Amino acid sequence: MKIFFMAILILFALAVILETFPGNMVAASCGDCNKKCRAKGDRSGKCINSKCKCYP
Repeated sequence: MKIFFMAILILFALAVILETFPGNMVAASCGDCNKKCRAKGDRSGKCINSKCKCYP
């Protein structure tokens, strides 16, 4: 029984880690989207579907 609960705990921990990891990747790729777009000469930028979209 102890092994069963340990396995459930490990699976829960992995699920939490995998749930938070993609959010961090999106934040990292879109964190400076507006700044990059302004550096290219565009008016502004916005992250849409994990991709940076620049508006001239």
